[in-house]
Formats: sequence, C-alpha cells, structure tokens
Amino acid sequence: MKEERIIKDAQEKVSTLLGQYGIVSTQEQKQLSSECLNEFLVRSSHEFVNLPTEISDQTKKKIRRMLGLGETGARELSSEERDKQIEMLIMEMRGYLEKLRVHQDDILGMILCGSRMDNQKMPAEESDVDVVFIFKSGFHLDPSTPEGEKLLYHLRDYTDKTASDSGFPVEIDELYGEDIFFKKMTQADSEMLIWGWNADAVRYIGEPLGELNESSVNEYIQQTLTNNVFKEKRQNRIKEAAQKLLNT
Repeated sequence: MKEERIIKDAQEKVSTLLGQYGIVSTQEQKQLSSECLNEFLVRSSHEFVNLPTEISDQTKKKIRRMLGLGETGARELSSEERDKQIEMLIMEMRGYLEKLRVHQDDILGMILCGSRMDNQKMPAEESDVDVVFIFKSGFHLDPSTPEGEKLLYHLRDYTDKTASDSGFPVEIDELYGEDIFFKKMTQADSEMLIWGWNADAVRYIGEPLGELNESSVNEYIQQTLTNNVFKEKRQNRIKEAAQKLLNT
C-alpha cells in the first residue's frame, strides 16, 4: 500500500504541474491514464520539475505526445486510422532496411518502436522513427572502442542523410549483436524497459534471429516484454521515479 500511495501521490503532482504549465486542460487532466502518467514519470519527470517558468510550444507538444494527447485543436485519429499509418510505416521501413543493408550488410534487422509505432499516440509531423539495429553476433558495437565508434558514425551519417519514404527522420536508439540482444532480453535489461515500454508498439522486421523467423521473433519480444520479470522491473522504475519526484 505504501508503494501504491507513493506512485499515486507522484501522479497527482505531475498532473498538477501539467495543468500549471498550461500543457493540459482541466478536462484532459481527468482523462490522463495511470499508465501514461507512469511512463512520463520514468521518462521525463526528473527533467519536468526543473523546467523554466515559461516553456516553448515545441516542448509542450512533445510532452503532450508522450501523454498520448494530440496537438490542441487538431483532429484526433481513430485507432483504425493510426493502425493504417503504422502498417504503412512498417512497409516503408522494410524498404529502408534493404537500402541500408547495401551499405552495412552485417545488419540482420531492426526493431521499430517509439511514438510512431504506438496507436495510442499521435506523433507530430517532425517526429522521428525510433529504431534498434540488430547485427550479426560478435560484431563490435561498443562506441568506446575504435570499431564501435566508427560503426556508430557510419550509421548516423546514413540515417541523418536518409529519411523514410514519407520524409520521417530516423533515430538510432540502440545497437545490439544478435547474441547480446537475446542475452539482454533474457536479463530484462533496463534499456528494454525504455524502448519496449509499450510492447504493442514494438515490431521487429528483418532476417531470422537464431532459429526464429520474423514472426517468431515478434512473438518472443511480446512474451518477454510482458512477462513477470519485466513487469516487476518496470514497477520498480516507476516507484524510484515517483519517489525522486516527491523528494524534489
């Protein structure tokens, strides 16, 4: 009960701050789901309390997207419309992956995540496509090494110059070798808690990983991101973020 009270108090504090900054209306405050507020607590509450008195419209829009709210006055899209947008994005990113592999054939596939893949959120026109690249096992990916640094610069040079067919910028979230990816998933690594916060907004596209084809990889990701180990770690992150906010 103490943990539930801490999280509830933090949610109420966030909701109050959102209203004070003019980011959400009084009616929207009442509609904010517990899950959206929890995600916001983990991702941005530590930054939110230190914002200046006046914040930019761009920052307000970003926060609203994180909370699953569209731009003020904009037409809300139905779940069906968002699903169509997501499927179109997946198709575009398949083509993107094929072109990228001409330059970097050690990439097996990519995990798509973030607001553009979440049908509960309405990304802005300038929102990027968040991707996690999966490489062949044993590939040097640590950016602190010369090989890893060179690889990261090479990939960022490509993604910075190459948008999706619809013009969406592409943002690299993580780089994993195939072996490290499975290891981190098994360990419920904290990195997965961020890009995999909403399991329904995560989709792998590409070559088979291990003995799993694309469809089986996605089943594995869904099962892993929603298992009890991940749920417990996610709850701990929420509690830690809530406690930190209340102590600010």
